[in-house]
Amino acid sequence: MRQAFENWQRSIGNDDRLQFDEAEQQYQDISIDYAWIGWQAAQQTVPMPQPQE
Repeated sequence: MRQAFENWQRSIGNDDRLQFDEAEQQYQDISIDYAWIGWQAAQQTVPMPQPQE
């Protein structure tokens, strides 16, 4: 499901938020983690179409 989320982020022009720091093993922009948490919560509360892979 995370891969689908990341693909969706790229499709809406947020691929700059997905820059990954290999040394730290985390995204450089931590706001993507908050977006992921919000996306998961939305999936649980409101049936939404899944992003296309």
